[in-house]
Amino acid sequence: MRVLTAHNRYVSSMPSGENEAVDIEVEALRKAGIEVHLLQPSSDDLQDDPKRKLAAAAGVVEHRVRTPAFLRLLDEVQPDLVQVHNIFPLLGAAIFEAAARRGIPVVRTLHNYRFACLRSTYWRDDADCRLCQGLSAPWHGVRFACYRDSHAQSALTTLGMWRYRSRWLSPSRLLAVSHYLAEQAILHGADRRLIAVKPNAVPDPGLTPPPMSAPVRFVYAGRLEVQKGVQLLLDAWDDANVEAELHIAGAGELQDVVRAATARDSRIHVHGRLERQEVSALMQQATVTVVPSVCAETFSLTAAESMAHGRPVLATDVGGVPEVVAPEGGWVVPPTVAGLAAGLAQAAKADHAERGALARERYVTNYSPEAVAAMLIDHYEEVIRHAS
Repeated sequence: MRVLTAHNRYVSSMPSGENEAVDIEVEALRKAGIEVHLLQPSSDDLQDDPKRKLAAAAGVVEHRVRTPAFLRLLDEVQPDLVQVHNIFPLLGAAIFEAAARRGIPVVRTLHNYRFACLRSTYWRDDADCRLCQGLSAPWHGVRFACYRDSHAQSALTTLGMWRYRSRWLSPSRLLAVSHYLAEQAILHGADRRLIAVKPNAVPDPGLTPPPMSAPVRFVYAGRLEVQKGVQLLLDAWDDANVEAELHIAGAGELQDVVRAATARDSRIHVHGRLERQEVSALMQQATVTVVPSVCAETFSLTAAESMAHGRPVLATDVGGVPEVVAPEGGWVVPPTVAGLAAGLAQAAKADHAERGALARERYVTNYSPEAVAAMLIDHYEEVIRHAS
């Protein structure tokens, strides 16, 4: 089977879970025997060039394929199927019609809320924002300059989203990374009959036994931002008063707040921004990983990575995160100080070996590269069969 994967990569200066998910998926498909060809323009090409940024946004409006590379690859590769991830801003909606004209089925994976929100996150000014939910296009995003903090780019992109909305949500199959995201897509016009859930994969680090000695170690690894729940975690930690340690890894706008917390509480340890191998080593020393998000994330790579290490997860009940954890992967609590504090107390006293084994089993079944590649190939085969 030959697959052409098209993905507009996000800027390399900012960590991107979506870039990472695509890379892992491509590698897993190749290991499973799928011939994968890539078209991956990068938004790095637009940095520090306002004219090119505006032209890219305008390209979303135009009903044409913006890059000849896509047409050339369709002709050269003759793929059985096109797999589309992010199309903003260098690919555009017309790639769907270009593939359809050649009779090539298209599978699109939805990783975020871009079909409804210019920021793709349902998050603005440090708060949940659903002003554009259910609209024909994210018109309010123009007023708030939600796309790249530019009114002009926001207006052009919104116009393109309105004009070609049906094409974005009507490929041969839509794959959402969570049920929550799938329902949001359906709310915005996706055909329920064409949508399915296919989670992201994370690499297998191998199972390591949990630390046997005290104290219990809670670990947070992620950006130090309000939407990630860092402030919520610190407030809940103060209220919980558990006999444990809290290890925080990451960088961001709240790093001074986090460092101030260490000055008043010796149980809190700050590690700064870590590379992937360093995060993995920290998780190996963890007892429980905390994912305290307050925004409606569509998936949680951190939660899946924790379970891959055999570490249960304490997560807040927002967006698609609870689906990743589920009962066997750990604990899901309300996104409140009282709810998270109670969760910390409960998790501190749990049978961590038993919960870790259940978490690892959930990872192997649902989020290992082999499991996710098998799901994806099943979808591919079914789509190709129906297109024949």
